[in-house]
This record gives sequence, C-alpha cells and structure tokens, in this order.
Amino acid sequence: MIRTGRQAGALTAFVAGAALSGLACTGSVMGGGEPGSPRGNPSTNPGPNNPSNPSNPAGPNAMPTPEKPVTPPPPVTAENAAGPAVFRRLTMTEFKNTLRDLIGIDGNFGDLALADDKGTTTGFTVGAEFVQAADASKFYNAVEKLTATLPEKLAGILPKSCNLADNGQQDACVGEFIDNFGLRAYRRPVTTEEKADLVALYGSMRGAEGGATFAEAMANMVRAMIQSPQFLYRWELGELATKDGSLVKYNNYEIASRLSYFLWTSMPDDKLFDAAKNNRLNDLQTIANESRRMLADNRAKNTIRNFHLQWLGIEGMDTLPKDPSFKDYNQEVGKAFIEETVTFANNILWGDKATGKVQDLLTSSTSYIDGRVGKIYGANATGTEMKPVQLDPAQRAGILTHGSF
Repeated sequence: MIRTGRQAGALTAFVAGAALSGLACTGSVMGGGEPGSPRGNPSTNPGPNNPSNPSNPAGPNAMPTPEKPVTPPPPVTAENAAGPAVFRRLTMTEFKNTLRDLIGIDGNFGDLALADDKGTTTGFTVGAEFVQAADASKFYNAVEKLTATLPEKLAGILPKSCNLADNGQQDACVGEFIDNFGLRAYRRPVTTEEKADLVALYGSMRGAEGGATFAEAMANMVRAMIQSPQFLYRWELGELATKDGSLVKYNNYEIASRLSYFLWTSMPDDKLFDAAKNNRLNDLQTIANESRRMLADNRAKNTIRNFHLQWLGIEGMDTLPKDPSFKDYNQEVGKAFIEETVTFANNILWGDKATGKVQDLLTSSTSYIDGRVGKIYGANATGTEMKPVQLDPAQRAGILTHGSF
C-alpha cells in the first residue's frame, strides 16, 4: 500500500542543511483500496512471527524556547508533493534505538544474524523486508538472545499497580500492562483484537500446560510484541483512514512516529505520545514546538551522526584495506577519521554554539581531531580525545577534506 504524500507544515530546524518538513502529510491510497477505506491490518502484511495474529524525558540540554509562528503550507501540487509513504521495516539503527528506549536494552548488536539494511538510489538505507521463513527464524533467535535478561528488567516496565510478589494482583495488571506497553511498542493504541490475543497468550502460558511463572509469562508476552510486524514495521495505523479531499490524512500517532524516527531515529517519548493521544499533532504550531524540543535532546545528536555516516558513505571505511606504504595509517586511525567527521558535523549543527550553516559544514578549517589524526594532518594535536584544532585552510576546509571522506 502506498500513499502519495503532500507537505503540510514546515519545521524550523534542519539536519545537514535539509529543512525538516512534510511530517504532517496526507496522501491517496494506491494499491490498497479507495481513499477513506480501511488501511489494512499490519498482521496481514509480510513479517516475522506474529503471535497476536497466529519515558524518556528530554535530555539535560533541552531548553524551553519561545513559540515561533509557522507558515501554513502551500496548496498541494505535483511540484511540492512529499512523495509516497511506504510500509517498511525498521532499519537496524532504528531497531537498536527503539529497544533501548522501550525496554532498556543497549548492548552489542553486532553478532545478530539479521538481514542487512538495503541501499536506495539516494544512498540512504531502509530496512530489508522479511520475505522468507529464514528471516523470521533469524529474527526470533535474535529477540530471544537480546531479551534473555528481560525477567530481571520487568520491574522497570510494569505498571505500578503490578505487584510481583502478590499472586492475587498479578493477573489483574496484565490488561493495564498490555495497554501501556503496547502503546509504546506499537507506537499507537493496541486494538481490542490485539489485546484479546495477548491476554489469551498470557493465559496459555500461565495455565497448567504452560507452567510459566508470572515473570516468565510477562517476558514472553513482551517478546511476542517485539516479534510482531506491529513493532517491526513502520505503519502506525488508525482504525480507519481520514479523508482530506482526495487525499488520506496521517493520524496523530503516524505523525508522532515520523517525527521521532526522523529526529531521534527511535520511538516517540511520553510527551509525544501524550500530544498524539490528545490530537494536538493536527496543529502545525504544535509540530514545530515538538520539533524544537526534540532537537534539543541528545538523541538528535545521534541522528545527525547517523545521517552523515550514510550521506558521506563512510561507515565501515576503517575496515577497508590500505596500501602498506602509508605507515601512519591503521584501523584505529580509520576509526578516528570517522569520529572526526561526525564530531565536526555535530558541532556545526547541534548545541549551544552551533551555527547550523551549510557554509561552515563545507568550509570551516576548525576540526575535531586527536593525536593520531594530527600526525597525518601535520597538526598540533595529542592524545585520543577529539578536540577542536585550527587546521591549515589551504589543506583542510570543511567536511569534504576530512581523512574519512
């Protein structure tokens, strides 16, 4: 199913010179029924095992900013259409970050046997589809490995009404948990049918045949949610599509998800979920205000890093073989080259002293290097910490003269 989008609001900041716009989008349904018709059940789309159909506050740098008026979008035309919004899988970076923010898993994902993200004509990656039983099997094994310590983490994600030591209250809190955790895992409210399936799954595990403890049953239910296409795919649907003329309008949860994955490469936080719940993301000014708040959070810094790694195509360059005649180069120097570039970009585009200018990104002769890079550049730098250094502008000016590029 594809919807042809249109721009419906301009945000007020940018990542690497690209204005953040087109998040409150509408579009016509193509290949999935007439505009205004139901938009399908994610469980019927290709994906891994689906047992249901067999808050992170702003970071310490967040600062309140005065409201700035936003200009209403122009009428939709072929020239300013945002393009199709396609049903797609989380990228590996989005998957990692979402698990971190959802259940506190922030470990090494390097040995997971999942399908690599695939490239696009723009040079940026998208999540690879799950098209074979082997893909689902790999994902199942990966989730089992990642959530091995989940029973010990339950206290941090269960509602306060849940008392792990009180057998009488354990079953009573399951419904509340599904509503609360399901909202965050699926990035929109759990439907009545989904909740009934999850309650039944919990009951089967707690029954005489399943024999699971409360902690084991709850941990397995969390694993079931994570393995569902509702979690793995970016498709935060409402019950029915809302028409806007001949187009289909994004609902508040879809806008919240697009904001968070664009600016944070991760799921929405509690404030964004609250704005979606109260239908405040229909308003362009609210979208702009939320964007400013989110750009002040440390997670935006990680997104800038990820953007430049993909834009410049430098991720993994440290593992490439180098001619042995370059005596001062090794894999650690390659890593330092990458760190120089992303630290430089973040300081241009993020933080109190950031200029936010593409001109500085492309021409500044002040970079962030350590002793390893300094030796190759012939600059006065020591140690292994990236520090600002003024380089010779005749040799180094901007991101395209970095060793990584």
